[in-house]
Amino acid sequence: MAPQEIKTLDQLLLVNGHQIKNYIIIGIGCFLVTSFALSYIITTSHIKHRCTIPECEDPRNSSYLTPWIKHAVPYDKDGNPETCSRYQFKGSGSCSDSSSFDKTKLVKCNNSYVFEGKETNLLTEFNLECDNKWKLALIGSLDGIGALVGTPICGFVSDRFGRKRALCLFSICCVILGFIRSLSVNYVMYAVLDFFNEFLDYGIFGTSFVLCMEIVSSRHRILANIIINYFGSLGYVYLGLVGIWFPDWRWMLRALYANGLIFFFYFWLAPESARWLLVKNRDAEAIETVKNTIKNNPKTKHVNVEELLSTTKRLQLEEVRVGYLKTLKLALTSCTLLTRLIHSSVCWLGVVFLWYGSLQQSVSLSGDKHANVVFSALAQVPGYILSGLSFKLGHKITLLASLMLCSIGSFIYYFMPDDPEYNTVRLILYLCSMMGVTSSYAVLYTSTIAMFPTPLRQSLLAFCSMVGRFGHILAPQVVLQLGEYTLLIFGFVAFAVACLAMFQPETLHLDLPDTINEAEKVGSEPVKNNENS
Repeated sequence: MAPQEIKTLDQLLLVNGHQIKNYIIIGIGCFLVTSFALSYIITTSHIKHRCTIPECEDPRNSSYLTPWIKHAVPYDKDGNPETCSRYQFKGSGSCSDSSSFDKTKLVKCNNSYVFEGKETNLLTEFNLECDNKWKLALIGSLDGIGALVGTPICGFVSDRFGRKRALCLFSICCVILGFIRSLSVNYVMYAVLDFFNEFLDYGIFGTSFVLCMEIVSSRHRILANIIINYFGSLGYVYLGLVGIWFPDWRWMLRALYANGLIFFFYFWLAPESARWLLVKNRDAEAIETVKNTIKNNPKTKHVNVEELLSTTKRLQLEEVRVGYLKTLKLALTSCTLLTRLIHSSVCWLGVVFLWYGSLQQSVSLSGDKHANVVFSALAQVPGYILSGLSFKLGHKITLLASLMLCSIGSFIYYFMPDDPEYNTVRLILYLCSMMGVTSSYAVLYTSTIAMFPTPLRQSLLAFCSMVGRFGHILAPQVVLQLGEYTLLIFGFVAFAVACLAMFQPETLHLDLPDTINEAEKVGSEPVKNNENS
């Protein structure tokens, strides 16, 4: 049988098949950076606490629940002691005697609290109870701002200096800052370092994702996306487990970032994108990279890599080589691409809000919060399997179905009776909603990648993600301030984004566009089936 004719880089990557080694290298980075980026969910989570009753106990040796506490502190609707108020002590009598407290007079805690269990985090260490609890939600919002600022800057660095160099730089700096953050002596120091950590975290994830999309063929993009996101889900599971193993938040961070030492070897381990090298006219490096990629595959031994890349380059329009700023100007003056950029950005805003809001909500559910974090992460696995339906059904319909699952799950959760006997049902509904938003996030990432030309791909993806960061900023505040209405809001937002998803161009099986002209045709021409290329 004659060897299959291979004319373009995408066809070569298709014949070459999956690059398991590179998937694992990039996936490990996503595994670690997910645990880094979401660590704030545990370090800022609520820990049950109550006022210290100095007339009845020694603050240095107190128990959260004592037989007499029901006489000294009012209870909330969930059957827990109130966190910020207590009954006035009458000045005499035994604490075990209910008459020793005036039930008609509530007084504030005197900046002294008793916490449940041995867990520590920012709440316990930096006195963020009651009137200061807004500072806990602020950390999540600052993380969103860090991602908002960092995503476009890191995207530019990656487009300008290369995926591999950017990935190594961002990763090493992130690990160093993470260790320093575990030594924070006050709230401000932690908040500042957390901001810069998040700045870099999203540079790592964005660069890793684009690199993974560029080293495989268009036929393998969805599967590559699912594999990388599985690593991210495992990173979130790992975060929950480390939170169980290390109840002290400082040691939890150190345990997480210690694994990041592997990033110091990424300069030798991580691949570079041949597509990026080719666009930047670094032909010799592109040829060497492609040869290393296919050297062990007998199906590609007959391929003349130099001629193939030369042909690929000649097929590209001159605009690919006219420079970053001029290409950006051409893209922004294209009505099609500008409209698509705005539309995609709004979808990102909604999906990112749902994603981070759902993650934040996991530690507020009934039951053990670390277990809920693990359950939330495991719910992402079927979510990514659901996103795999886009192989057959297309990106648009899968995105729409995923968002509707999130919306319906959120609405039903909200209208369920607030009764302990329904806690399991409510948890299942939450996990269904989490599964839907996970699938929609994965599909949106993949489809956005395929809408824009190579020279601007990460920069425009970064812009969409940057707009999405406003959802990240808003989510912690919504969860804190609106409490019981959170899932109702999630339901409405998911439904609104689902309506927008109907106007997404279909990108299934399309070659990654290299030029402005190719990008404009995405969704307006019949889908190319690369299987038959």
